[in-house]
Amino acid sequence: MKLERDKAKLLKSYFERIRSMEEERRKASSDISEEWKAIKDSGFDVKAAREAYRRLYKLDQDVRDAADVYEEVLGKTPLEAAIESITIKSGDSEVEPERADMEAA
Repeated sequence: MKLERDKAKLLKSYFERIRSMEEERRKASSDISEEWKAIKDSGFDVKAAREAYRRLYKLDQDVRDAADVYEEVLGKTPLEAAIESITIKSGDSEVEPERADMEAA
C-alpha cells in the first residue's frame, strides 16, 4: 500500500514538472513571437531575417566551427561581414540600403 502511494506521489511530481515546463514553453513561444513582430515593426523583411537567423544559429557544428575560424581570421563575425557586404556605398559615405532607396527617390 505504501509503495503504491509513493509511486502515485512520484507520478504526480512528474506531472507537475511537465505542467510547469509546458507553461514555460508557452510563455517562451509568445515571447519569441513578440520578437519577430518587433523585427517586422522595425522595417526588416521577416522572411529574410528568419533565414538569416536559421543560418546563424541552427547550423551544423561543422559550419559553426568554420564560422568561428572565419571570425578569428578576419576579425569579424559572419553577420558583420554579411551586413558589410550589403551596405551600399554612396559617394564617400556609407548609407543603409533602406535609406539609399529613399534618397534615390
